[in-house]
Amino acid sequence: MMALMLEIIRQKRFAVTLLSALLLLGTLLAFVERSMVTPKLQSAHERWSQMRSRSSAAGRTDAAATYRQGRSDLASLHERIPSKRQFPRVLGDILDAAASSGVTIGNVTYVPQAVKDQKLFSYAVSLSVNGSYAGIKSLLAEVQGMRDLVIVDGMGLSNQDMFSERVSMDLKLTAYLKEAP
Repeated sequence: MMALMLEIIRQKRFAVTLLSALLLLGTLLAFVERSMVTPKLQSAHERWSQMRSRSSAAGRTDAAATYRQGRSDLASLHERIPSKRQFPRVLGDILDAAASSGVTIGNVTYVPQAVKDQKLFSYAVSLSVNGSYAGIKSLLAEVQGMRDLVIVDGMGLSNQDMFSERVSMDLKLTAYLKEAP
């Protein structure tokens, strides 16, 4: 049996040498991995976990501070809502934004509505405008940047001539107003 093994080793010397070298290299890499890489990886993982727990703890505030911040935010939102009698000014601001954007205004309709469970009123405003695409984008940006509580509910764009830059838009807004004291 031993003679047979020696004969195979003699005939397949290159393959046996290569296999022995690969076995030795694998054993050496496993030793390096266990003695050097694994401890460094574990310490890096522990540091990462500590930093993550510190950062999540830093973002937490107590319930009282969160409540105070929420009350403050609601108060500032309530201040932004104009009184019901200021609707003509709000509508005028919307129309002024359209005029300064270089678009022409078509039909304007508005319907007052009461908001449930609140002392708020809302006006559903619909307007159609025509103009360049850039002008319509400018109008939308100005409406969204208004200080009053005016919400863009929807819009529809259409272009009758694909070679023209003129665009028509039907814009639906909601303006929220509070009951006058």
